Amino acid sequence: MVQWFTFLHSAQGPKNRSGIYLVCQSNVGVKNIAEKLESIGFTDWRLIVSNEFKFEWHEHLYEKIKEYVIESTDLPRSMVATKKLLGEARVILCTLSMFTSEKMDRCGITRALAVPEVLIVDEASQVLVNEYMTCFTNFCATLRRVCFVGDDKQRKWAKLLRLPIGDFLSREVYNNELHSCHGITSVNSVRFIDVSDGAEAISSDSTQNVKEIDAVVYCVRQLSAENKDLRVITPYDAQRNEIEKRLREENLKWEETVFNVDSFQGNECDFIIISIVRTILPGFLEDQRRMNVMLSRARKGMIITANKSFLLRHPDLLVTKLAASLETEWIPARDLQTGIKMFNDEVRP
Repeated sequence: MVQWFTFLHSAQGPKNRSGIYLVCQSNVGVKNIAEKLESIGFTDWRLIVSNEFKFEWHEHLYEKIKEYVIESTDLPRSMVATKKLLGEARVILCTLSMFTSEKMDRCGITRALAVPEVLIVDEASQVLVNEYMTCFTNFCATLRRVCFVGDDKQRKWAKLLRLPIGDFLSREVYNNELHSCHGITSVNSVRFIDVSDGAEAISSDSTQNVKEIDAVVYCVRQLSAENKDLRVITPYDAQRNEIEKRLREENLKWEETVFNVDSFQGNECDFIIISIVRTILPGFLEDQRRMNVMLSRARKGMIITANKSFLLRHPDLLVTKLAASLETEWIPARDLQTGIKMFNDEVRP
């Protein structure tokens, strides 16, 4: 981030129509960049976010930086009005899809007020090659510099993998080239919960599993009572949204607690709870790159909720191989109500 700060200052030059765009695949990724820029004292930027993402589910994410945020529905058709919104800022933060959207052209941002000259793409490894094509076809006449930031194997996390899973990922993903340093050696730092009666269901063009949500809420309640730093990760937005809703209803911490996999890339937490969701077809779980991201976020402990019999039918999945490698005992979801403790005193920093 320090290098970005220096680069942004040097690249701006005099105030003119040249624009610098920092984009990500995910809205949360963009938000994370914004907060880091603000934390180091650089605020000469504006973040443009879709109203649907911010207002419907995630308004709380933008509280710290709200004075620099512009909702897409507030973008005027008048270039004069848009100029007032931007002020002197020529650094624009947004998702890749927003960057190439008609709204950005119609209000005059990419067309005249902050013409794309420099493009920096974070989470670049999460973007398919064909998704970049619109950027270059739309702005081939103005783009001068493009920087891609990302690592499809998340190698930068080598020193942070302190659980036994570090050895597993080194073997399965990095050809034994990742050398992790983990002070926590107990296999019980990774717990698997068998939600045997869980079933995936389609919801709003996404997938969710209600029984897994019950297990996740139980784990959040227990870890919260122990004052543990935790986050919940799941591959599907429908599951993410419903978990967040349940946590809010049960007066548990829900703000900035539940994320989909892509949104949590680049972050870590002491304790991670993962909801696998799928019980019929693997779907997202077959993407080893994303599974590597999902399984490498925890510093001290990780809980994985899944349908055991489903995973056993798919032995080539990274998460199934992990369970087999650790030879850990699965906890039946029905046993959670007995007050079973997720982590014992072996799980220490």
